Amino acid sequence: AQEEASAGRDSPGKSALRELKEMSTSGGPAPADGRSPNVPANFKVLIHALLCPKVAPQVCQMDGCQSMKRLLQNLEEHTRTCPGAQQLDGSDNPCATCSKWKQMGQLREHYRKKLIAHTR
Repeated sequence: AQEEASAGRDSPGKSALRELKEMSTSGGPAPADGRSPNVPANFKVLIHALLCPKVAPQVCQMDGCQSMKRLLQNLEEHTRTCPGAQQLDGSDNPCATCSKWKQMGQLREHYRKKLIAHTR
Protein backbone atom coordinates (compact mmCIF):
# COMPACT_ATOMS: atom_id res chain seq x y z
CA ALA A 1 0.00 0.00 0.00
CA GLN A 2 2.88 2.34 0.80
CA GLU A 3 4.44 1.65 -2.62
CA GLU A 4 1.13 2.52 -4.30
CA ALA A 5 0.96 5.80 -2.40
CA SER A 6 4.51 6.74 -3.31
CA ALA A 7 4.04 5.63 -6.93
CA GLY A 8 1.38 8.30 -7.40
CA ARG A 9 3.68 11.05 -6.18
CA ASP A 10 6.70 12.33 -7.99
CA SER A 11 9.84 13.24 -6.13
CA PRO A 12 10.66 16.96 -6.29
CA GLY A 13 13.42 16.16 -8.79
CA LYS A 14 11.13 14.18 -11.10
CA SER A 15 8.43 16.80 -10.82
CA ALA A 16 10.95 19.53 -11.67
CA LEU A 17 12.23 17.49 -14.60
CA ARG A 18 8.71 17.08 -15.99
CA GLU A 19 7.95 20.79 -15.54
CA LEU A 20 11.28 21.76 -17.10
CA LYS A 21 10.58 19.59 -20.13
CA GLU A 22 7.13 21.11 -20.50
CA MET A 23 8.38 24.68 -20.10
CA SER A 24 11.37 24.36 -22.38
CA THR A 25 9.45 22.65 -25.18
CA SER A 26 6.19 24.57 -25.07
CA GLY A 27 5.99 26.63 -28.16
CA GLY A 28 4.04 29.75 -28.61
CA PRO A 29 3.02 32.00 -31.41
CA ALA A 30 5.73 32.82 -33.93
CA PRO A 31 7.66 35.88 -32.73
CA ALA A 32 6.81 39.09 -34.56
CA ASP A 33 10.40 40.34 -34.34
CA GLY A 34 11.71 37.89 -36.96
CA ARG A 35 13.32 35.42 -34.56
CA SER A 36 13.19 31.77 -35.50
CA PRO A 37 9.78 30.27 -34.72
CA ASN A 38 11.51 26.93 -34.06
CA VAL A 39 12.99 28.14 -30.75
CA PRO A 40 10.51 27.56 -27.93
CA ALA A 41 9.57 30.72 -26.06
CA ASN A 42 10.57 29.26 -22.70
CA PHE A 43 13.99 28.18 -23.93
CA LYS A 44 15.01 31.84 -23.69
CA VAL A 45 13.79 31.88 -20.08
CA LEU A 46 15.74 28.68 -19.36
CA ILE A 47 18.98 30.15 -20.72
CA HIS A 48 18.38 33.40 -18.88
CA ALA A 49 17.70 31.59 -15.59
CA LEU A 50 20.86 29.51 -15.99
CA LEU A 51 22.93 32.69 -16.39
CA CYS A 52 20.98 35.15 -14.23
CA PRO A 53 23.21 36.55 -11.48
CA LYS A 54 20.35 37.63 -9.21
CA VAL A 55 19.85 35.49 -6.12
CA ALA A 56 17.54 35.94 -3.15
CA PRO A 57 16.72 38.42 -1.80
CA GLN A 58 17.20 40.13 -5.19
CA VAL A 59 14.42 39.33 -7.62
CA CYS A 60 14.90 39.19 -11.36
CA GLN A 61 12.25 41.10 -13.29
CA MET A 62 12.21 38.80 -16.34
CA ASP A 63 8.92 36.92 -16.64
CA GLY A 64 9.41 33.28 -15.71
CA CYS A 65 12.97 33.60 -14.38
CA GLN A 66 12.10 32.97 -10.74
CA SER A 67 9.93 29.92 -11.47
CA MET A 68 12.57 28.49 -13.80
CA LYS A 69 15.23 29.04 -11.13
CA ARG A 70 13.05 27.11 -8.66
CA LEU A 71 12.80 24.21 -11.12
CA LEU A 72 16.57 24.24 -11.63
CA GLN A 73 17.09 24.36 -7.87
CA ASN A 74 14.86 21.28 -7.46
CA LEU A 75 16.94 19.45 -10.05
CA GLU A 76 20.14 20.41 -8.26
CA GLU A 77 18.76 19.35 -4.88
CA HIS A 78 17.79 15.99 -6.34
CA THR A 79 21.38 15.32 -7.42
CA ARG A 80 22.57 15.81 -3.85
CA THR A 81 20.63 12.78 -2.61
CA CYS A 82 20.29 10.53 -5.66
CA PRO A 83 22.61 7.49 -5.73
CA GLY A 84 22.83 7.91 -9.52
CA ALA A 85 24.36 11.36 -9.07
CA GLN A 86 27.66 9.70 -8.23
CA GLN A 87 27.86 8.67 -11.89
CA LEU A 88 27.86 12.22 -13.28
CA ASP A 89 31.55 11.79 -14.15
CA GLY A 90 30.66 10.78 -17.69
CA SER A 91 29.53 7.20 -17.27
CA ASP A 92 25.96 6.26 -18.11
CA ASN A 93 23.57 7.52 -15.47
CA PRO A 94 20.28 5.65 -15.14
CA CYS A 95 18.60 8.63 -13.43
CA ALA A 96 16.93 10.93 -15.97
CA THR A 97 16.75 13.80 -13.48
CA CYS A 98 20.49 13.68 -12.74
CA SER A 99 21.26 13.42 -16.44
CA LYS A 100 19.10 16.48 -17.13
CA TRP A 101 20.93 18.42 -14.40
CA LYS A 102 24.24 17.54 -16.04
CA GLN A 103 22.86 18.78 -19.37
CA MET A 104 21.78 22.04 -17.71
CA GLY A 105 25.36 22.55 -16.48
CA GLN A 106 26.70 21.96 -19.98
CA LEU A 107 24.10 24.32 -21.44
CA ARG A 108 25.00 26.99 -18.88
CA GLU A 109 28.68 26.72 -19.76
CA HIS A 110 27.99 26.81 -23.51
CA TYR A 111 25.93 30.00 -23.31
CA ARG A 112 28.29 31.59 -20.77
CA LYS A 113 31.11 31.19 -23.29
CA LYS A 114 28.94 32.60 -26.08
CA LEU A 115 28.08 35.60 -23.91
CA ILE A 116 31.74 36.25 -23.11
CA ALA A 117 32.70 35.95 -26.79
CA HIS A 118 29.90 38.34 -27.73
CA THR A 119 31.07 41.01 -25.27
CA ARG A 120 34.64 41.08 -26.54
